[in-house]
Amino acid sequence: MQPDRPRNLLLIIALQFVTVVLLPPSTLRAIGPAIAGAIVVLFAVLGVALYRLRAWGRTATIFLQGMNIIVRLLVLLSNAVTSSGDLDLWLIGVSVVSMALSALILLEIEKPEIQMLMQ
Repeated sequence: MQPDRPRNLLLIIALQFVTVVLLPPSTLRAIGPAIAGAIVVLFAVLGVALYRLRAWGRTATIFLQGMNIIVRLLVLLSNAVTSSGDLDLWLIGVSVVSMALSALILLEIEKPEIQMLMQ
């Protein structure tokens, strides 16, 4: 008998893909189909691992979401101001939303009921 999965685990599975592909429109157009396909496959495998309550899926999610926050912060600090001196509002907006969603995922996946299910 499989344990019931809490709703927040299903939310984590759905949102973690969004945090990585949340990019400004110009960047999304520049991504090739091979890279986009690899991202989809990676997060599909990760989503299945989380749904099956695999401990490595939780560890990989923590790693990927933590790296997402760090990379977004570094990109934001170096590219928030364009060469003409204007603020790149798309980049700032999507970076802040993506970092906030990643932080939410990290908070949710560290809850005791999720930890107990994935041991």
